[in-house]
Amino acid sequence: MLLTHRNKENTHSSLSKRTQQFGLSALALAVITYSAGLAAEEKNEALELPDIEVTGTEQQEDKTQLDLQLLAPNDTAEYLRSLPGANVNQNGPLTGIAQYRGFFGERVNVLVGGTHIKPTCANSMDPPLSHIPPSLLDSIELKRGIAPVSSGLETIGGSISATPLSNEFGVSDEFESTGKLSGAYKSVSQGNQLSAFLGTANDTHRANVSLSAEQGDDYEYPDGDVSPTEYERATYGLGYGYQRGDYELDFSSHYNDTGETGTPALPMDIISTEALTTRVGLKVDVDEGRQLEAHVSAQDGEHQMDNFTLRAAPMMMGASMPMKRISDAEVDSLGYGVKYTMPMNEGNLVLGLDGDTATNSSTITNPNDAMWYVENFNEAERDRNGVFAEWEGNATDALTVLVGARVTRVEMDSAEVSSTMAKNMPMSAAAQLANRFNSDDRNQKDNNLDVVLNTSYAMSDTFSLEAGVAQKTRSPGYQERYLWMPLESTGGLADGNSYVGNIHLDPEVAHQLELGFSWDNQSAYLKPRAFYHKVDDYIQGTPATDSTVIQASMMDTTPLQYTNVEAVLYGFDAPFGYQLSDKISLDGQVSYVRGERDDIDDNLYRIAPLNGLLALSYTENNWSLVGEVEGFAAQDEVSATNSEKETSGYGLVNLKGSYRPQHNLELTAGIENVMDKQYTQHLAGYSRVNVGAISKGDRLPGEGRNLFITASFEW
Repeated sequence: MLLTHRNKENTHSSLSKRTQQFGLSALALAVITYSAGLAAEEKNEALELPDIEVTGTEQQEDKTQLDLQLLAPNDTAEYLRSLPGANVNQNGPLTGIAQYRGFFGERVNVLVGGTHIKPTCANSMDPPLSHIPPSLLDSIELKRGIAPVSSGLETIGGSISATPLSNEFGVSDEFESTGKLSGAYKSVSQGNQLSAFLGTANDTHRANVSLSAEQGDDYEYPDGDVSPTEYERATYGLGYGYQRGDYELDFSSHYNDTGETGTPALPMDIISTEALTTRVGLKVDVDEGRQLEAHVSAQDGEHQMDNFTLRAAPMMMGASMPMKRISDAEVDSLGYGVKYTMPMNEGNLVLGLDGDTATNSSTITNPNDAMWYVENFNEAERDRNGVFAEWEGNATDALTVLVGARVTRVEMDSAEVSSTMAKNMPMSAAAQLANRFNSDDRNQKDNNLDVVLNTSYAMSDTFSLEAGVAQKTRSPGYQERYLWMPLESTGGLADGNSYVGNIHLDPEVAHQLELGFSWDNQSAYLKPRAFYHKVDDYIQGTPATDSTVIQASMMDTTPLQYTNVEAVLYGFDAPFGYQLSDKISLDGQVSYVRGERDDIDDNLYRIAPLNGLLALSYTENNWSLVGEVEGFAAQDEVSATNSEKETSGYGLVNLKGSYRPQHNLELTAGIENVMDKQYTQHLAGYSRVNVGAISKGDRLPGEGRNLFITASFEW
């Protein structure tokens, strides 16, 4: 059986009712869609959905794309590893956190279906890309280099956009049905997945419904299993569009239901995550070259994690019972955007307003003591509102310019917090911290300015020079400001340290410089970029000196406190390729990032070492073969502040093949890590599990040899 959903006793009734309503709506739309498909005449041509497209987008719509359609990941974030400068921080099988040029977490702007999804978990167990499984993904795009101000509110670490499967409007008033069924199996975790996408459309209406269900066991590595890395997830989607004349209305809703899923790099595992995200958009073609776009979105999420269901709970020193903990969290978010595009001076001017608001709360309890609790975050609110202007066009016949400016207002606040210790022991360190937090001015406001200038100068039809300069800003996240007691609620840092927040943090301000060139003569291409980022007031955990904080940190005698420091990040990335013949091509990329503290002699935490990917592809009419080699250098430039450990270099070989017995049926199979090599990714976390093959505190090893097969059928 593919997937069995467990009844979750702690699921709130409001979300359960919402789930039932969503299910009924999905069923009704599925019936309508299927009926419309049967009513369509056989002569109508079915709309073919494209393969998953993973691209790095530059100015002038130049795209860097490797042959990623053959991959079979269970985490959409894994696709980022094939793009220049991008990578992923792995804390569990479904918890990939996007990284770009050394920035990760909230510093990278990630959109899913045009919505900025907020993690419900304070440790980012449900990062944005976990809300869209690979089987329901249409494309994932990285804005390579300095991201335009129009791409998001806070883009100090770049901008990534994932687009779910959808269907297009038809060309007549008759409905045409489309669909896609897919399945996958991977041996390394005994993982399996099934998905279905069903749509119907005519020239005025389009509608679709989607479903994905997947599960897997602990993954294997050469010396055993890594536990807990089991996972289960179901995802449901609804979509509707209406167009008439110059108007187009779009509605989409996605529901993510993640069950028991291990996150061994974190102190707890996922018991359940349920999130409903809805977006409504409007597009109006005002007149030739002028367009108005607007959207609103809403997110409602609930999350539960604990430290005893999938692993053994830790023992407190001197205690006779294990220290069991449960954390319940919730998030409510609203977003909006208005954008007006008009022609101006051989280009287009874009004017826009956008913003969102999010409220996060989480409480930690003890199942063995009904009176024990810690109010981790209580209505921690973060509101963003921005206005921007951006022009892109031809300054001369050879010079293309993108210039933009954005002002963003960030307002944050939190309700008062408490805990059993603070209430029952008024002289304790916990009580002092709670009183200090509650009496402080928790209402904070930042006015941030972003300015971007990107240029491309065409020296010839095949060669262009590229340069960019920018100032980008980011205000602190709610964990960095409002974590009042030393805990590991850190947005997925996974360094094993306890942290305490700092209400009075300043925003990060990055001054960014980028230089490169693009050479493409149709048979070969090379597009290197070098970058340098000087970040003032970079937010970093530093050793706490407050005696009250140290006394309150029971599990970590050397807690860290979020502080503004100085930092620099620099490096290069370069995609390249060569068409050896009509059927044989060579593609690859190499990436390097160096991150340093600029105020002391130390390195930044969790920076990927020098790495590269090389893929040799052979393609016939209905089949293809790909051989890949991926390599990572040793990483010895690690953060002493975060007690980060060094990692050794390694290389992996992957073989993959694809076959189409008919135009709408595709079968793929492959072997990843062909040599069954034991290795550790530097961006993987450390084991926080007390019992298992991996010792607590050791790096989590990478997956062993994996045989996979996938099949998809489209109509």
